[in-house]
Amino acid sequence: MKKLLILSYFFPPCNLTASNRVHGWAKYLVEHGYYPIIVTRNWEVQGASEKERLRKSGEDIKVIKNDRFEVHYLPYKPSLRDYCLNAGMSLLSRVFTLIELVLKNFTLQAIPYRNLYYHARKLMEEDNELRLLFISANPYEQFLFGYRLKKKFTDLKFVAEYRDEWTTSRTYPRARGKNSLIRKLESISEFKWLQHADLVITTCQYFASRIGSKIKRPVEIIGHGVDNDSLSKKKKAIVDQQVFKIVYGGTLYNNQPVEELLEVWSEFSGNKPDVELLFLGSQLENNTENRLRPYFDSCVVATKRVVKAKSDEIQSHAAMLLLLPYEGMTGWPSSKLYHYLAHNKPILFYPSDSDIMEQVLTDTNVGIIPSNREDLLQTLNHYYELWKCKELYPVEAENLYKYSQAYQAQILANHLSQLST
Repeated sequence: MKKLLILSYFFPPCNLTASNRVHGWAKYLVEHGYYPIIVTRNWEVQGASEKERLRKSGEDIKVIKNDRFEVHYLPYKPSLRDYCLNAGMSLLSRVFTLIELVLKNFTLQAIPYRNLYYHARKLMEEDNELRLLFISANPYEQFLFGYRLKKKFTDLKFVAEYRDEWTTSRTYPRARGKNSLIRKLESISEFKWLQHADLVITTCQYFASRIGSKIKRPVEIIGHGVDNDSLSKKKKAIVDQQVFKIVYGGTLYNNQPVEELLEVWSEFSGNKPDVELLFLGSQLENNTENRLRPYFDSCVVATKRVVKAKSDEIQSHAAMLLLLPYEGMTGWPSSKLYHYLAHNKPILFYPSDSDIMEQVLTDTNVGIIPSNREDLLQTLNHYYELWKCKELYPVEAENLYKYSQAYQAQILANHLSQLST
């Protein structure tokens, strides 16, 4: 059994989406001859907002082992920026944020979770067999850890994983607090640190092309995956018979076209008192609120973020789940798609991306993909009538295994084995 050291800021019991992918590697890599040792921060303190997550969390290092992997939870000690943020000192918080954004490109001391690096280095010094390193970002400063460790241990194999883009991201130029100097420094750091990686992977072709052009090297693709535990425990969910509810789970982004769907929904809902289009966890902030609020009288509802267990329960009782494309992001499947697949629900996808999400929905036989607004209105009426007659049954999904976390772990293991040859 080969040991694999994984550095990831996010890991359960953190309930954010970012922790799910790494948890999938941890659970299934053992089946391919790898024993993962995960180094992460303590998650006794967590919340929906960044401010809540930056409080002090944990006193001591906690190591939890099972037959598949072990996890080292390290205390999180807030930085001066964190203290100011939580104390409501917004001006000082912005000053220290700026300082951190600059200095993190040069020194570990500017990174609040730098203890992940020192703990990883200690483990590698104590165990000569621990020479395979996997870093999952973001936060992207973790790539500095890989860069430093690679320089110290020359026989180390370093795998860098992007769950999302860094400086090539569409939202990067508008990122809070990032002026032109900081963007330039981070761009240089991204290129420098990744030159020392033995393998770079990301989640889709769209990211691979953009990241690869930035760091001037090939980037491999390993997609998101459906949680195998959810698939194995899948039951015939009881559809809510009080309300015909279509649910969109999570953040609604600016580049997701939803207006035409809302217009058609407004026409469909009419005087129906028993229909609801629920945007679960969209948080009603800024542009999202402006886009949705005009339709609230048409049985459109939006909520703040809810815990995963509650979100799953709501989605499991929905009549349909809603998926939206991302304009300008060809070849990018949302992680939401894979989470939806575990529910055995019809997934309404409108408008179609005519790309990878449509391909997955068609391959798994769970997608309902109207071709235009008239088709969309007919689809809504059709499924509403099925629901009224209590004939809306779970979808018989196909080919789910190749979209599972276990299958993605097999792909990763194949890449890891090539590093050893």
